[in-house]
Formats: sequence, structure tokens, C-alpha cells
Amino acid sequence: MNVETKVDAGGLGLATPVVLASGCAGYGDEWLGLVNLDAVGAVVLKGVSLEPWTGNPPPRIAEAPAGVINAVGLENVGLDALVKEKLPALGDLPCKVVANVVGRSREEYRDVCAALVTSGLSRWHNYYLEGLAWLLRNVEIDGLYLDDVGYDRVVMQRVRKVLDRTRPGCLLDFHSWNHFNARAGYANCLNLYLEHLPSLSQIFWARQDRRQLGMASLPPSSLESALPVGSI
Repeated sequence: MNVETKVDAGGLGLATPVVLASGCAGYGDEWLGLVNLDAVGAVVLKGVSLEPWTGNPPPRIAEAPAGVINAVGLENVGLDALVKEKLPALGDLPCKVVANVVGRSREEYRDVCAALVTSGLSRWHNYYLEGLAWLLRNVEIDGLYLDDVGYDRVVMQRVRKVLDRTRPGCLLDFHSWNHFNARAGYANCLNLYLEHLPSLSQIFWARQDRRQLGMASLPPSSLESALPVGSI
């Protein structure tokens, strides 16, 4: 009999509800070749801090009537060693990998979380989004006006989420010049930025002579409502 084991844990899809808890699985690489990780939904890594922590001096474990008292003190290799030495070995795991972040201040938690995506470009995106969240909290901006973008729809979705979560009702407006010319390869603006449309509030396309071509409120109920607003 086949049993469905997939579960949703706060938006994180797991193949099974079995999770190796932090402290039990080290940094994950210790289990490679020893345990069938196909049967595991996720591995939670040992806590990691911005800088290496040596933990508490010994003794760290004391016997108690009902077991032992453990006070390791969150000893860990630090963020740099985790990213460079530990995470590369986990790329092919059949289960999800969950980071456990520790720190002594909000800033330390922020910096570790922002750096855990190992791609350098993704780190810039994380800091960009953190900066946007800071502006929303402290300057109370009412929206964001983007003039062309170099990132993909995943980052745009994250921008939308930051806006909605931090300051509901914010607009996310997007402008682009007319790419339908030899210099830009006769690109259709609507096709060029199609993946971003569901995240946007309004779009503005400009004509080759820089005059405004049109505007549309988004997301449209269908692409037909957006078609008149670009270089078609």
C-alpha cells in the first residue's frame, strides 16, 4: 500500500515529516553514506554564527537523575567555513537543508541570513531586499518605482512580498524604454518583462522618442488587458 508522506511545514514542502533536528545531524555531511536520506524530509544544520564560536569550557555535560544536562555553548565553525567547506557537500542531498542561525544581536542574525545563499549575486539581492525593508519601516515610502531591472521573477516576487508584509498597500510600478529598435535587438517589452507582470502594480512603456506610450494597472485578469500597453 502506498502512503502519501508529503507535508507542508510553513510553506516548505517536505517529502516526509521526518526531520533530523539541529545538533543531531551536525552539518549534514557527517551523515553522507551512513543514512538513507531519501526517507528524511529535512536536515537542520548545527547552529551557525557570524564568527566561529568556541562554546563553553568543559565540563559541558553533567549527569542528572533523569538523564544528562547539556551545555555545549553553541560551538560552531562560523559562517565563512559553513559556506566554503560544509554547504558544497550538501548540494546533492535528496532532502531539504534548513539552516539554524545563532547570534548576539539582530544585526548578526541579519548578516548571517543574508549571506547563507552562496551565490554572490544572490547575496546582493538579499542585502537589496533588507535595505528595502529598512526604508519601508523607517521612511514609510508608499511604493517603489523601478526603471528596468536586471534580476529575475523570483527576486521580483520577493520584492513584492517585502512590500506587502512590511507596508501593505505599497505600489510596485515599473518603467522601461522602448526596446523595439536595432540597438536593443527589436525586443518586445511585454515579452521581455513578462515574468515580472504578476508582481507589479502598474507598468509604463516609453516610445523611442521618450514620450510616454501607455500605462496599465496590473496584475491583469488576462494578458489581453496588457497587450495594448507595449511595443507589440
